[in-house]
Amino acid sequence: MPPQSIQQEQCLDEIISSIKFRYQEMDSRQQAALRASMEGLLSSQPTMTNVNNLDVVRTRGRPKG
Repeated sequence: MPPQSIQQEQCLDEIISSIKFRYQEMDSRQQAALRASMEGLLSSQPTMTNVNNLDVVRTRGRPKG
């Protein structure tokens, strides 16, 4: 992998873990709002099937299995 894409991977990992940490600190109403906005952001990526499943988010849109 070229160094730039490795840096991008690390940056994405930091962003995702930050979002997951903040998500756990939220109440259910805030979580629902975040999920809705994430679904809006990710709707342009047809491979993203289930935003409610954080494992899918962790694999960056590549569904498991």
